[in-house]
Amino acid sequence: MKKFVHHRGFQAGVLGLLIVTCVAGKVFAQEKTNGTLELVRPNISKNLLSVSKIKPVTAVIQKPLKAQKAEVAEKRDASDFKWSGEELYYSVKVNGVEAVRSAVKVGEVRYKGDKPYVPIVGSAQSVGFFHAIYPMRDTANTFVSPETLRPLRSEKRFHENGKKRSYVVDFAHTIYRAKVKKVKFASVEGKKDHKRKFARSIPGTTHDMLTWFFDLRKSGKMKVGDTLEYYIYDGWKLSRIQGEVVGKEDVYTPIGWFKTFRIDFTREVLRSKSKKGQPPTLKVSTPAKPTGSLYISRDENLIPVAVKINTKWGSAETVLMKYKLPTAAMKKSKK
Repeated sequence: MKKFVHHRGFQAGVLGLLIVTCVAGKVFAQEKTNGTLELVRPNISKNLLSVSKIKPVTAVIQKPLKAQKAEVAEKRDASDFKWSGEELYYSVKVNGVEAVRSAVKVGEVRYKGDKPYVPIVGSAQSVGFFHAIYPMRDTANTFVSPETLRPLRSEKRFHENGKKRSYVVDFAHTIYRAKVKKVKFASVEGKKDHKRKFARSIPGTTHDMLTWFFDLRKSGKMKVGDTLEYYIYDGWKLSRIQGEVVGKEDVYTPIGWFKTFRIDFTREVLRSKSKKGQPPTLKVSTPAKPTGSLYISRDENLIPVAVKINTKWGSAETVLMKYKLPTAAMKKSKK
């Protein structure tokens, strides 16, 4: 049995941003002449519709694993990063009613000095009835190393139900640390924002809610019986996701039928502790339980087509509405 066991992060968040808060609208990253990054957000597209026929989650897969030491990720050539230019747009339904529009956009390989990075950006926007009872506008900006496919920096900003908070995480995988800047913005005029800085011990291959999936897709291959494990950290809870490719299913989306692999997964929350510069010892604080299913296209692109998860509001389904091939794949298809 082939295993995708990389000791990295994967969060409940869309499964990462597809799941917990998927991403809605186009977001672009531009680099100023002074070397800083500026994020520009055009208007969110509101003309996409969603239809999905997804089989329910029936079983989950692996027993919780014992705490493990982190491993250092192997490096790749920056030019091998093949997802630049990719755009994915989704609709999220809760109990059959559309609640969120989301999208993810992958930028080009850039350099700051001699260090390469790729901006991955997204946002999530509540719509319809859900917006009336729980308005939400979340954004995510991740700067990933094309050499390791690990995040260098993760920026998340949440504006939900009138409350705002943000997390900026700088990852130092070689010393097993993440430095966090958390801001809880005052909801009443005249009051001060609550700001906090702290460090967290993390496995050396930890991802954020966006980068884990590019690592999963890097081989371009998958088969029934494969297993996966990812660690995820975005400034709040350290999570471990474990999954198994349990079968093949056809999934209908607004852009047609997809032949997919179905991955059932669980999520558990971890506590980490370590001496400075040492791999952390991990202990389970919230045991693993069935979380949902991820549907990935059965081709070399391994596109995330749909997700079904259980939330505190009920059953949630995310389905692909629009897809743009990465620049390299698009050029290849035209030859």
